[in-house]
Amino acid sequence: YRVKAGGEEKEVTLQELVSGYQKGDDYTKKSQALAEQRKAVEAEAYAVNEAMQMREQYAQRLSQVQALLQQEGDDGVDLAELKENDPIQYAIKVAEQTEQNKKIQLVQQEQARLAQESNQYRAQQQAQIVANESKMLSEKVKEFSDPKKAEQIKNDIRSFGKSVGFSDVELSQVYDHRHVLILQKAMEY
Repeated sequence: YRVKAGGEEKEVTLQELVSGYQKGDDYTKKSQALAEQRKAVEAEAYAVNEAMQMREQYAQRLSQVQALLQQEGDDGVDLAELKENDPIQYAIKVAEQTEQNKKIQLVQQEQARLAQESNQYRAQQQAQIVANESKMLSEKVKEFSDPKKAEQIKNDIRSFGKSVGFSDVELSQVYDHRHVLILQKAMEY
């Protein structure tokens, strides 16, 4: 059979023709599945990014609400003078200030909750990055797959790092597998 592929004509057998068609069909199905997965990942990344932006806007608006509440509560009234001259107005102002303080406190609590959520999210992301880097390190250096050998190598690298001037804090922040590889190679050199 005569076929045209890649701009040139070739003669192929029926078996080659069938095999090529089957490979092409399989390739098409796998490509479509991969494209669907990519779209799902992109959609999820977009949703996460949008949620983060909304959370940031919410935090900014909470700060604005807090500033407004604090401005409203600071009306420059001398409570001591009111207490002496107008006890009823004094009681009203104290009640208003108490209510205003409660509102400010609620906003501050919401800000703290939001900050805690953000910190938890960052911690989860960091843990995921560390796990991924650890996996990549184990793939590149087989000794890191064995927990006993890995611990010994880590201790050796840590000792070497300290000997060349790194602090414990700096070494504890190394999680990129490439940095660990460089330190290991420098230590071995």
